[in-house]
Amino acid sequence: MKNFFITLVIFATALTHATENQKKTPSTIEAVTVYLSGAQIQRTAIINVQPGINEFVFNNLSPDINENSIQVAGLKNTIIRSMNFNLDYLEKKVLSEEVKKLKNQLEILLSKRNSQENILLGLTQEQDILNKNQHINSDKTLISLERVKEISEYYSSRISAIYDQRYLIELKIKALDKEIVTTEKELQKIQGDVKEQRGTIKLKIDAQNATNLGLVLTYNIENAGWFPLYDIKAVSTEKPLKLTYKANIYQQTGCDWKNVKLVLSTGDPNTNNTKPVLTPKHLNFAYGNISKKIYPIRKSIYKYNPTIKQVTGIVKDQSGGPIPGVNVIVAGTSNGTQTDFDGAYTLDIQNGKSITYSYIGFQSESIPIHASMMNVTLQTDPNELDEVVLVGYATKTKKIGKQRPQFHTSEQKPTTYNNTVTTKEEGITATNFQITKKHTIKSNEEVTVIEIDNFDMPADYEHYVAPELNPDVFLTAKIGNWEQYDLLSGDASIYFEGTYAGKTYINPLETTDKLIISLGIDPGVIVKRKLLDNFKSKSFIGTTKAIDRAYEISIKNNKSVPVNLIMEDRIPVTQNKEIKIDDFQVGDAKFTAKKGILNWKLDLASKTVVKKTFSYRVKYPKNQQINL
Repeated sequence: MKNFFITLVIFATALTHATENQKKTPSTIEAVTVYLSGAQIQRTAIINVQPGINEFVFNNLSPDINENSIQVAGLKNTIIRSMNFNLDYLEKKVLSEEVKKLKNQLEILLSKRNSQENILLGLTQEQDILNKNQHINSDKTLISLERVKEISEYYSSRISAIYDQRYLIELKIKALDKEIVTTEKELQKIQGDVKEQRGTIKLKIDAQNATNLGLVLTYNIENAGWFPLYDIKAVSTEKPLKLTYKANIYQQTGCDWKNVKLVLSTGDPNTNNTKPVLTPKHLNFAYGNISKKIYPIRKSIYKYNPTIKQVTGIVKDQSGGPIPGVNVIVAGTSNGTQTDFDGAYTLDIQNGKSITYSYIGFQSESIPIHASMMNVTLQTDPNELDEVVLVGYATKTKKIGKQRPQFHTSEQKPTTYNNTVTTKEEGITATNFQITKKHTIKSNEEVTVIEIDNFDMPADYEHYVAPELNPDVFLTAKIGNWEQYDLLSGDASIYFEGTYAGKTYINPLETTDKLIISLGIDPGVIVKRKLLDNFKSKSFIGTTKAIDRAYEISIKNNKSVPVNLIMEDRIPVTQNKEIKIDDFQVGDAKFTAKKGILNWKLDLASKTVVKKTFSYRVKYPKNQQINL
């Protein structure tokens, strides 16, 4: 027993000594650089070091720290002997007062519900007892008529009272259930993704002399980021577009950012930075069927947006035609839908971070949920192709956050950029916005919106229609020299002439000279496209079948002002030498035979109707079939 006591004392002494050596050191988040995906945290701590080896533990950190990204500054003449990151499962996250209040409220509601359920259970058991004891007479015992009346009256009144009580209690339980669900939702919104375990960074510092150090710890974390959202306001087609550039910041890292300096960066440290290595390609004779190589869509240009609750869009093939019946499913769930006859779909988002598009004969695509409008083009499945096809491909190297790379050193703009942003720094691969005011961003499901810029963008307004695909006429704004605005891909709310006109999607990841923004459908211009009956003819010449096609497009401007309209249509383009397309009649349209695209630039006077026609002939072997 004595030996056990000595051992216990030695163990306690050693544990106390180890605890003293590993000092839990408080630290404060001073600054955060928020990337499109992820964030860099900068913490500060004041420590006292003694000569020799000093051990410090920085606790109550996020459990999602990328260990490889940890850096320490402010060491002066000391040396780091070791540094490691671990999870502490015993230490729990300190709850905020708001969360504590909601949890207490939830416990009270659950307790009240439990009490009501107990009362309901007691009434149910009493009712069962009364029902089992309805037999009030026997062969040996005679009960008077008065007694029978008393028992019957008691039974009737008591059963009635039980039913009334049960009804009222069930109403109370329903009301409590409603309050419980509301409280749980509010708690989930405030707490976000609950992270009970805490992260710790253990640091061993070797010092020759006693000194005070002001350490700065920086590290990267996941489950945070920002995405752009735009407001586009057009007063009239005679004035520039007013664009408000807003940053939507989210974080569920397990640690609140209290009164911190914010920098918004268009960079993304999570992107694969390994450059590809091109090796020689050797040709040899091949046997059997060879299919063309289809390169997948680069998903790195899209970033997950956690605020999207519903996604709409159109799924098309490589020729631009809609694909009906495409399976559209939130990846990892059973939540899905199918595209309609026009290739359109609408999908409510409950959970999940990406959507998978699949259809027989096409390659499946899985794309991060990045906008409320997601239009997708599916590539033909190479396994479905039997003929040898040689195709050239071009790939874009642009990514979100790396807008038109500028090969020069960082250039700092004037110190007074605008009221929200102190400076805007343009580096080689990213742009940083330094936010003027400090912000508090809690670790929950809420999004903090910061307006980072406003632009008056000169625009050329035009109407556009492609009646074969969609008879609706869209008002568009063409913006030149758009690279100067450093825009990112994102949703935009449109306000035209003071009225909300819907949403669009800004996609600056283009190589065109002008950025085209769709401002919505203009119902004042009506377009109808029809196949002319007298041209639905077929003829046979020997072994060849010939089909004539002609279309008429009517355009009516019901507006009180003239309209500039760009209209496009198309004539099929052959990829088989046995199929010939000739006898083009395109009128005054600009026709690109290689692509088969017809283009009209129309100046429509008010209250006028214009008609355009075009026709062509298709010849092919009569024993074959084609789809016109």
